[in-house]
Amino acid sequence: MKRIIPIALIILIMLAILISVKGVEGANIEAKGDWFYVNGKRFFVNAVGYSGWRPHQWPGTNKVNLELVDLDFRRIKEAGFNTVRTWAALDEEELRLAQKHNLFVIQGVWIDPKLNFSNPQLTSIALRKIKNIVEYSKKYDNIIMYLVMTEPSQEVVLSAGEDKTLEFFRKAKQIIQSIDNKPVSMDSWIPLGFLDHSFWDVITFNVFMFTPESINRTMGFENYVRWVKKNLAKDKPLFIGETGGFSVSKKKLNDLGFGGNSEEEQSKGNIDSIQKTIAAGAAGVCTVSWIDTWHYPSNPNVHNNHPWEWNGILAIKDDTDLKGTPRKVYYDLQRFNRTEVFKKLYSARQNKGCSPELFISLIQGKDSYRVDEFVKIKIKLKDKKGKPASNQKIDYGFFVPIGWREEISSGRTDEKGELVITHPPFGEAGYIIFSAGSICKEDKKRYGDLVFIRIYD
Repeated sequence: MKRIIPIALIILIMLAILISVKGVEGANIEAKGDWFYVNGKRFFVNAVGYSGWRPHQWPGTNKVNLELVDLDFRRIKEAGFNTVRTWAALDEEELRLAQKHNLFVIQGVWIDPKLNFSNPQLTSIALRKIKNIVEYSKKYDNIIMYLVMTEPSQEVVLSAGEDKTLEFFRKAKQIIQSIDNKPVSMDSWIPLGFLDHSFWDVITFNVFMFTPESINRTMGFENYVRWVKKNLAKDKPLFIGETGGFSVSKKKLNDLGFGGNSEEEQSKGNIDSIQKTIAAGAAGVCTVSWIDTWHYPSNPNVHNNHPWEWNGILAIKDDTDLKGTPRKVYYDLQRFNRTEVFKKLYSARQNKGCSPELFISLIQGKDSYRVDEFVKIKIKLKDKKGKPASNQKIDYGFFVPIGWREEISSGRTDEKGELVITHPPFGEAGYIIFSAGSICKEDKKRYGDLVFIRIYD
């Protein structure tokens, strides 16, 4: 029998979750439990990734055109977003423009992701930079969170040491909140999923439907996000710092959508990414990117054919079109942000479904392996009744973040519902990510899980 939910109850729940951003000045920001709160009410952060630099401009070197920033923020608001997320900090003029358009800001604090966390001189310089940014930012109540650094590599963290890395981040958080008591987070990603994230106020994680391939092809994107929520953001808000990213570049790096998309495919991919992250328990999401990022990953003087340079909601064809031309995704997001995102948010919170662990679990042979040891992993698959699922296809993969190597394969469970995987020695220290997934016979949905495997010298 279907449950009939009163319209009045739906309206009350939606009002409790989504609030107007009129008058963001004076807003009281908190991160409690699974949610952001603005003035005591639950707030879903619907953000877009923003960098104001146009063709031929180097981030951090050239000043952005404030007239174009003003236009950008007006269009962002008209598209139905309530927040802009940055990688480098907005200056005071830009923050005032965000206030003008009633937009919240996730104030990114750019620190070189190659920073040697074990070098006291370099970390002191970085901490002073953070302090200087927060000193002027504290005046702006539309800043909803500070976001320190973006995606330091696993290699950098392990080279400096996990303890020194965490020491730097704890100091950064302490400095920020001694000046401005707003939520603080680090812009993390799956290569650092082994790190302690528990001291952050919000867990920020970047996830894409097309990379890493091994994770998306084996356990599926939504289960990937659910893993992050359960293992790293339990009882804390999960903010998806980057997602979407579907690009209309001619260059295509895989068949999951990493470049080579039509405008229709770009739009569908970006909206699917938002829907799935919400369904997996996110308290906020950031779609990338607002404009084509000429400067990333290389020369801003040339619109290179790399997918990251063509993923803009606004097309920046060349320096004759600096205002940008909206792609199809702009208008589709505008409609989506005004209607469906609310329904999906409500639906996600009311119908969480079964957890992936009900169907599949990964059991490591042991916690860690030497670089010259064979790695052994046992997969156990059970059906909805908890009985072993025999002769069931399992997709599995290994992802090696250092060097970015991936392997994908499949096998079938035995009569005990088990599949044992043995991998030759990896030969290099680090954390390996093993993921696996299977499609449930009953509901035809994919379920999966992942584990980190420590390889040591």
